[in-house]
Amino acid sequence: MPAFFITGTDTGIGKTWVACWLVRAWRARGHEAAAVKPISTGDRRDAELLREAGGNGLSLEEINPYYFHKPAAPLVAARAEGRAIDFPALNRDIGLLREKFTHFAVEGVGGWRVPLAPNYSAR
Repeated sequence: MPAFFITGTDTGIGKTWVACWLVRAWRARGHEAAAVKPISTGDRRDAELLREAGGNGLSLEEINPYYFHKPAAPLVAARAEGRAIDFPALNRDIGLLREKFTHFAVEGVGGWRVPLAPNYSAR
């Protein structure tokens, strides 16, 4: 059961394009496939594209449970909204969702070392 984490060096580097391509390719071969973007900031366009590529009925909230309005690193955006990311719950939910598909991708937010929480980055 393939599962991939899609990351890059920055925002706008092509993570969503790769994740959508993977999901479409898997589906074209008859696999149950999905991709999620658990954390996003600024807008939800990437999550909307992943939902379209998956065509599997997942809701935007399942694909993108943590959305912050400020287009900034998740740590900064979450603080601006007085929120925090519950990583144990997020990891549990991704794992449960992952079990529903034979092929799965998780798209990261921002770049490789973007700060997600105090002393915690995407690395």
